[in-house]
Parts: sequence; structure tokens; C-alpha cells
Amino acid sequence: MEEIIQSLQTWGYVLLFVYSLYGGYVGLIAAASLSALGKFDITLCILVAFVANALGSSFIAYVARHYKAEILPMFAKYSRQIALTQLWLRKYGKISIFVSKYIHIVRIIVPIAIGISRYKFNLFLLYNAFASLIWAIAVGCVTFFSSNVVLSVVQELDVHPYILPVVLVCWGAVIAFLIHTASRKIHKKPKTTRV
Repeated sequence: MEEIIQSLQTWGYVLLFVYSLYGGYVGLIAAASLSALGKFDITLCILVAFVANALGSSFIAYVARHYKAEILPMFAKYSRQIALTQLWLRKYGKISIFVSKYIHIVRIIVPIAIGISRYKFNLFLLYNAFASLIWAIAVGCVTFFSSNVVLSVVQELDVHPYILPVVLVCWGAVIAFLIHTASRKIHKKPKTTRV
């Protein structure tokens, strides 16, 4: 186990960089959680995720701008989403770049839409860098501080290690039940009466 932690400390920042190129949350969440345990530096984790995310989105937009003919056939099934994203870019501008950092599929569609449209590339680079910084700080800090809160609660209450998984499973069951109940109400068809 000690070898795995040592290799994570050695290669963790490289893995975080590669994972954050696409804008994935899980890498930054894992790194920030390990930072709360004292294995990583949270400032360096946020910096690495910011740089990787900004470079990844910029690269996608650059490739879409200069290789439009080759890119569009690969995303033919997303043509409606790309068109809708272009409309959002005209209507909302920079806000759509910020929002795209937090929505899974939109994360890649916005840079593609910017690349194939006439949106100013320099302006996109500026907004993308700022949005990536906000994304890295928000996700990294929220995870870091919430991990510290969970660690302090576990240490303060002197919880036995076997209780935490049971509590998490119960919590997951409650959430699943609530989602199931809510979705059943939504999909329930109204009864029609016969005359």
C-alpha cells in the first residue's frame, strides 16, 4: 500500500494534468482529497488542473478552427447540439464558456462550436483561461475543504471504521429512493375517465 501512495505522490501531478486536459472532475477531486490528507499540495493541484483544462479546451478549438472539414464528419451526430451551442454563443457569449466547464458533453461541444464559427479566437482564449481558473479553484477548494470537514468529523467523533461504509450505503439508498419516487411521479400518466 505504501508503494502505491509513493507512486501516486510521484506521478500524481502528471496524471492530474492528463486527466484535466478534457476537463474531468474526478482527477481534481481525487487530488484535492489527497491534499486534505497531506499527500499533495492543493495549490499545485489547482494550478496543474487549471493549466491542463485551459490548454485542452484551447487545443480542441484550435483543431476545430483549422481542420474543420475533418472534424465535422466525426461529430455529425452532434450537429444539432453544435448548432444550438453556436446560438448560445451568439446570445449569451462568454457566459456559455463559463457554464460549459460544468456540463459534461457541453465541455467538448463549446470549443468545437467556437472553432467552426467566426467567434474571435483570442477572446475565447481569454475567457477560457479565466473560466478554467474559476473551475479549478471552485472544484479544488470545495473538495479540499469538504474533505477536511469530513476528516475532522470522523476524528472528532472517533467513529469506528466499519460504520462509515454502512452510513454511506444507507445515504445512497435514501437518495436512490427519493430519485425513484420523484421520477415515478413525473412519468405517471393522468387517469382518463370514460363517459
